[in-house]
Amino acid sequence: MHLAPARISARATRTHVGVYPFSPPAIDALAADLVGFSTSKGTVRFSPEHPLPDDVLDRLVLFRRDEIDAMRTR
Repeated sequence: MHLAPARISARATRTHVGVYPFSPPAIDALAADLVGFSTSKGTVRFSPEHPLPDDVLDRLVLFRRDEIDAMRTR
């Protein structure tokens, strides 16, 4: 059985929510939209008081989907 790569994951802690697209290029592609949020190579962190805008999350998921689709067509 072949499992597809994970598209995106999220985890809540006491202090923040982490979104994990498993893709440094996805973080880089949306860097301008992520100013003011804590980011690292494959993570975006935000708090309930300063949530990640829905349109940014949508674009992050779509970027990752397109990235996975491109891997499948190679």
